Amino acid sequence: MPPKRRPISVEWAKSLVGLSMKVPDYWWDGCKGYRLHDGVIDSYCEISQRWNLLLDTKEDDALYLMAYDAIYKYADFNSSTYNEFQLTQHPIRDGDDEIETETKKYYRTEPDEWDEVVIEDDGDDRGGRPIEPLEWEGDEEFTVNITDEELDSLRDERGEIRFEKVFQWCCPKFGDDNDQTLYEFQAARMRNYMRKRVLENGYKPRYYKGDKVITGDHVARFYGACLCRMIHGGRSIDQIFSTREIMDAVPSIREAMTKACLEDLTTCLHYSDDWDPECGSDWDDIYDDPKVVAPPGTAKHRLKHGLLEDGYNKLFARVYGGQFDEDIPEINDYGKYKMISLYDLMLDPFKHKGHCVVMDSAYMSDAMCQVGREEWKINMVGTCQTNRTGAGSRGKATVAARGIKVGTHQSVMYQHKDKPITYAIWADNNYVKTLSNFHGPNLLRGGIQRKLRDPVTFRRNKDFTDVDCPEQQWVYCQTYHLIDKGNGAEAKYDLSTESHLHGWSPKLASRFFNMNLNNAYNIYKYLYTKYHPDRTPMIMRSCINDLTHSLLQQGSEIRTRGFGDAPIHTATPQTPVSDLGARALRYRKAASKLQKERQPGRNHISVPVVVKKNRATSYCKYHKCPGKNTGAKRKRAYMSKYACEDCSLEKGADFFLCNSTKSVGGNLVVVDCHTAYHVEKKLYTAPSPVSTAESSIISELTE
Repeated sequence: MPPKRRPISVEWAKSLVGLSMKVPDYWWDGCKGYRLHDGVIDSYCEISQRWNLLLDTKEDDALYLMAYDAIYKYADFNSSTYNEFQLTQHPIRDGDDEIETETKKYYRTEPDEWDEVVIEDDGDDRGGRPIEPLEWEGDEEFTVNITDEELDSLRDERGEIRFEKVFQWCCPKFGDDNDQTLYEFQAARMRNYMRKRVLENGYKPRYYKGDKVITGDHVARFYGACLCRMIHGGRSIDQIFSTREIMDAVPSIREAMTKACLEDLTTCLHYSDDWDPECGSDWDDIYDDPKVVAPPGTAKHRLKHGLLEDGYNKLFARVYGGQFDEDIPEINDYGKYKMISLYDLMLDPFKHKGHCVVMDSAYMSDAMCQVGREEWKINMVGTCQTNRTGAGSRGKATVAARGIKVGTHQSVMYQHKDKPITYAIWADNNYVKTLSNFHGPNLLRGGIQRKLRDPVTFRRNKDFTDVDCPEQQWVYCQTYHLIDKGNGAEAKYDLSTESHLHGWSPKLASRFFNMNLNNAYNIYKYLYTKYHPDRTPMIMRSCINDLTHSLLQQGSEIRTRGFGDAPIHTATPQTPVSDLGARALRYRKAASKLQKERQPGRNHISVPVVVKKNRATSYCKYHKCPGKNTGAKRKRAYMSKYACEDCSLEKGADFFLCNSTKSVGGNLVVVDCHTAYHVEKKLYTAPSPVSTAESSIISELTE
C-alpha cells in the first residue's frame, strides 16, 4: 500500500490567513443559489489540513472548514490584497523543492532574497550581477559510437547507408551476450503468454495451432503491419482484410500475413514472464522458453515493460511511476522531491560537462537550478511555476501593480542576491515565467519576432514585428521549439497497438518503438551526410516506407497461398432498401448461424421484414416477377415485404421476393417469386406437382 500524501506546508498554509473570499450559497451542504458571501481566511487547522472561513457578517460568527481546492476556486481575485498571497493550483506540501545531497541541503528561496532589476528603455541592456555559463568540457556535441564493422553492416550492396539497417542496429539487444534481437526476445515472451492463456483461460488461437509457433520474424512482420496501419490512418483489422471495400483493404499487410495471425499476435502482446505456473508446477515442464522477468526490486509499474524499457538504452527515457515510484530510492536519495531524482537518473551521462538543459515548468525550480549548477555542472533554463521560486509571488504582485497586460511584451526580472539564479516574466500571449542558472537579468532588444494584435480590433497583424524579451527567454525559445517540432514529426508515425487486455504496456512499447524511429533517423542523417557528402539523405516519410516494406517481408512466408487481388467495384453500389449497416449485418449473420445449428434444414427461406407502417415499399428482385405483366404503362415488379434470409446476408441488403397473394382481375392468386427465383438459380429442387398446380397462374402470367 503506498504511503499517505505528504502534509501541507504549515508555513505556507498560515501565509494564506487574511485572504479575501467570495463563497456562493451552493458551497454549503443543503443550500442552493448563487449569491456570494464575503469572507476571509481566519486560521489554519493542522489536524484536518483545512482552513477556517469567517464570514463578514455580524449574524454569523461561525468558522467553516474549507479544503484548498475551494479556497483556490473562490478566492476574491478583485481584492486589493489578492496578489500578496501565494495561491497555487495545488497546495504546497512539506518537501516540495527540498533537495538533500551528500554535502548540502537545498530549499526554495524566500521572497526577500530577491532583488528586482529594472532596465530602462534608453539604458544599458544588462543589469544586476553578470552570470557566466558553465564552460563546455565534453567532446564533440553529437557523435555516433559505432565500429567500422558495424558501419559496414549498415550499407547495401552499392555501399550506400540504408535507414532500415540503421534502425535495426539501433534496436535493443537482449541476452547475456546481447545476441538476442528485439523480435526474438518479444517472440519468446509472447509464446509463453499464449501457452499460459491456452492452459489457464481456454484461449483458442486462430492461426498458431499444431506446429505453428510465434517466431522473431513474425514479430518483425507484426511491427511492419503496425507501421503500415499507421500510414493508412490506423484502420481496424476487419478493414485491412476487407473483401468488399477496396478503399479499406491494405494489400501490403494482407500479403504479409493472414488475418488470424495478426489477431493472435495482437491478442498475445507481452514483454515479461510475470506470472507463476498454477499449482506450483515447474516452469520448464510447461513452457518451451525460459522465464525472463524484471530484476528484483523493480517498481510495480515497470514489471511488465521494465526489461523492454531498459533495452532501449539509446533513448535516455524512462516511464515515471508518479509520486510513489519505488525505483528511484534504490538509485539515489534526493529527499522528497522526486522530480529531482528522476532528472538525476536521466541526466547522469551528461553531468560535469557543461551541457545546457532546457526544461518544462513541471521540473524547474529554485532547488533544481542550484543542484544543476553546483552538483551536476549543468546549465539549466526553463519555464517555472510561480510557487517553485521565491521570486514568484513578488513578480506576480509587480505585474498587477504596474498593470502589465498580456501581449505588451514587457518584462519584469528578478535576480537572487547571492545565488546565480535569474527569474523573468515576459508578457507574451500569456505571462511566460522563466528561471535560469546561467543568465543574468539581461534584455535582448528586438530579440523575438511576433505578430502584434491591434488594440482596438484585437486582430493579429499580418507582418512580424521585432519585440524585446529577456535573454533567457530567447535561449529557451531557440531550443524548445526544436523539441516541439521533433514531437510533431514523430507524432505522424505513432503506432496503434492498443490492447485493453494488457493495459499500458503495448502503448509504452509502441512509444519506445516510435522514439527509436526518430533517433534512428537522426543517426541515419548524421552518418549519411558524413559518409556520402555529395548526396542528400531521404526524407523521413520515405525512410518509414522502406522500413515498413522491409519488416513486412522479413523471414519466410506466413501465407501458404496468396490472398488474391483486392476487391474491385465494377459499378457504384446501390443504397440498400432497408438500413442494414455493417454491425446489423454482423449480428444478423451470427443469429442466422445459430438458427441453422438448431435447424439444420434451414436454407434460403422466405422471412418477413419489419417495414414502416407494415406496408410493402420495396420491389421484388425477381426479373420475371408477374407484376411486370399486368399491362401497366410502366413495367414494375410487385412490392413485397418478404425477403430471402440467406440471399440478404450474402448481398448485404434485404433481398425482397414475392411470397404472398395478389389481386389479379379481382381474384386473389398466389405469387411465389421466392420459389421461382431459387429454382432458376438451382438453389431449390424442382417443386412438387401440388406446388406446380398452386403456382400455375403465376406461370401463365409470366409467360
